[in-house]
Formats: sequence, C-alpha cells, structure tokens
Amino acid sequence: MNKSTFVVDRKELLGGLTIGKALVHSTRIGPESIVRLRCRNKSDLTLEVTDHQVIYEWEIHPIEFQNDNDTEQQLLLPLSTIPLIAKLHADAVELILGEDELKITATEESKKAEYRIPRLQASFPQIHTPENPQIKLVFSRPEHYWAIRAALSALEPPENTITLSTPLLSALTIFRPPGSEAVVIAGVHRYRLAASSFPATEIQGNETNPPYWVYIPYYAATVISHGQKILSALSTTQQEQQEREVIEKLEQEIEHYDTYEEDESLEELPPSSAPPIETVIEGQIVSSSTSSTEATERVCSILSLTMTTKPPKGKKRLKITVKCPAVDIGQPPKNYLDYVPPNYRYEATVQLETLKNCLERLEKIGGGAPIAIRFDDTPPTLMLSTAGERGIAGNESLEVTIPGETPNYTVHVNPQLAIKALKGVENLTRKEGTEKVTLRLGENPLGPLAIQPATSNSESESVYLLMPMRT
Repeated sequence: MNKSTFVVDRKELLGGLTIGKALVHSTRIGPESIVRLRCRNKSDLTLEVTDHQVIYEWEIHPIEFQNDNDTEQQLLLPLSTIPLIAKLHADAVELILGEDELKITATEESKKAEYRIPRLQASFPQIHTPENPQIKLVFSRPEHYWAIRAALSALEPPENTITLSTPLLSALTIFRPPGSEAVVIAGVHRYRLAASSFPATEIQGNETNPPYWVYIPYYAATVISHGQKILSALSTTQQEQQEREVIEKLEQEIEHYDTYEEDESLEELPPSSAPPIETVIEGQIVSSSTSSTEATERVCSILSLTMTTKPPKGKKRLKITVKCPAVDIGQPPKNYLDYVPPNYRYEATVQLETLKNCLERLEKIGGGAPIAIRFDDTPPTLMLSTAGERGIAGNESLEVTIPGETPNYTVHVNPQLAIKALKGVENLTRKEGTEKVTLRLGENPLGPLAIQPATSNSESESVYLLMPMRT
C-alpha cells in the first residue's frame, strides 16, 4: 500500500485552510467545495481548495517527510474536515496520505489526537492555463502591496449570486488608460472606487504597450484579500506572543468554517511597514477595441495570480496561487477614468479617527439615512448632519484645516459607504505616518468626494472615491 508521511507546521496548515475558507464563502457554495492534498514529488506538498470555479493553491513546507513514491499522489477531502485541524493543539501535525484515507495525528506532552478522514469520491476540476500568458505584471514594491490592500477595501459581495458572467459588479482592476504613462490599481464596486497610480516604469513584466485592462472578479479578489492578511501575519511575526495571537485567530476562523467574516484584527498584527510580498498577475486577452485616441485597448481576464513572500534569513517562503478560467467580460467602463488621478478645487484636512467616530454616531442616529456634509470657514469647520425617522436628528461639527477656498454647497453621502471608505484609507495613513485624511471636492456637487492620507511619503498617489447621493 502506497503511503506518504509528512510532518508539517500546524500554523502553516491553519493559514492555508483559512484562505480556502474565504474562497468558499465568497462564492456561497460551501460544503460542495473540495480540498485536495497533492504530492507532486517526494518532498513537495500542496493544499488546494476549489469551489468549482476557482482553484486556490497553498504551498506547504514539510518539517519531515517519508515518501517512497516516485509518482504524483493526491487525496480529495470534503471541506467539512477543516475544523478538525483547529482541535489539534500541537506545534506540528503529522499527515499520512494513504490510498483511501488521510490520517492526521498530533502529540503534545502526554496527549495524542488522531483522526482518520476517508477519501472523497469526486473529481477535482481542471483549469488549464497557457504556458506563455499574453499579459504578465509583477508588483514587488511596498507601495504596490498597500495599493492592492486599499483597492480590495472597496469591494463588497454583489447582491446577486456571484457567477463568472457578472465579474464587474465588484472587481479588482489593473489598467493603463489610453495615452497614460501610469498604471492604476483600483477596486470598483458600483459607485465607489479606491485607486492608486504608479509610473508604468515601476511595473515589471512582459506588458509594455498601452493600454490594457486586467479584471479580477470578486470571488477571486476575496481570496487575494484574505491571503494578503495571512501572508502578512505569518511572515512578520517576530515574537512568540505575536505568533500565539496569530494562531489563536486562525483557530477561531477554522472552528467556524461554515460561516465567513473576514477577521479585520489580523490587520493589526503586522508592523506598519508593508511585508515583503511579490504579486505576479498573468492574464489572457479576451477582447479589444479602438479608443478615441486610436489606441487598441486590450481587455484581459486573469488566469492566475501568485503571491510570494520574500522572507528574511531563517524564515520560510510562503506562496499562494489563485487560478481562474478566462472569461470575456466585455468592454472596459469609461465613467470613472475622468477622476484618476482626480483634479479638485476644494480640500480640507481632518483627524481620521474623529471623523470616523462622528460618522458612526450619526449613522446610528439616522438609521442609515444620508449624512449631509458642508464646510464653514469662520472658523474652518466641517458640519455633518442627518435626519432619521420620527423626527430624530443629529448634528456635529469638527475642526478642520482648509488651506484655500470653501465650497458653498452641501454633499450627501451614504454613511455606511463613507465609514468603509475611511477604514480603507486607515491602512494607508498608518503606513505614511499620519493620523489625518484630506477630503477633496470639485466644482460639481454631484462629483466624487476624494479621501486620501494627509501626507504622502511615497511616489504613489492613492485615492478613495465616494460618489455622493442625490437627495
């Protein structure tokens, strides 16, 4: 009987499984999803999770292994086995891959736990990717990491069932507009946009001729978002106490695999500097059109996205790969390009935490009703107000810095979207060493409200756009 034995770091195994859980619940498929343990050679072990649309791979580094097989070995398991891993309280876990079952054992002091999971009789889907993708983009700078994080913060699950045919309801998109020397990383969700732009010369890869658009739909972007957090947490923990906190949070997520809430507290564990993560995106051209500038715009569908840590000496490299089938997603939208990079007439600077707390209070008072925002220059003040049902109303004023003119109109915003925008900008302010944000408005009261860190210590320009409401 062929068997392969691997002793693996339980923390590493927990991290891989929680990212798989994020994929499963982003597509709302749940228990139908499949876990595959795959051994391609004697020392190589990969954990894969699929929801029958996307395949996610997590590279595992065995501490010890005993494998006499010269051929590839794989074992399919139901996702419902995931909570078992959280109950094995030991630093290392032994995985024995047999022909018909997976045996999991863990020993800690005098306690020993053992589980046997029978092979799942199912087929694992195949997503074939070309050996030479038409588009390849490499993002390796710390600013790129934070730009992707900010873009992902704009996304939310579409209200309808997520399918491959509706990727633009909520998507991470990377594009180089016609006639531009910049590459933009943006998260788009209906009337909300979080975008960062970089000189095209910073982006490595095989794509040098503009313009192009690469779309990463919500169900894949969710895996990327959670994957970034796990990679960041696992690769930057330097102290034993921090490492225990990471493991405890991973355990909590795994034990409740049938529900999914992205753990924002993981974001607090890494240091303020970006972890050394390289992101490689490979795509296929699915359509093209000629723009007004007579340049051919190529719309690309993601085929694979790989995130790899660049560990310091003594740390293990961690690697995630997400694979998707190429899908024709139509022509790129034009309506938000006019605001990247934005050109605004008015601006004001305010404490981020103070503004966020104010919006949260008014959101509760008004029951989600629009919040009116206007500026006063005697003294410089930001006025916020809302009116809920049964005559309930709230008004607050905040001190701000207004370096130039003051707009003479009122902007109405959705409080939930505004709060989410501030949370999205929060990481950028922490990274750039400031506690303040700058609000920018144009001459049109129906134009977007831009939210940015008050200072910029990098060459990138990151902006969170919030479209106002019509009242």
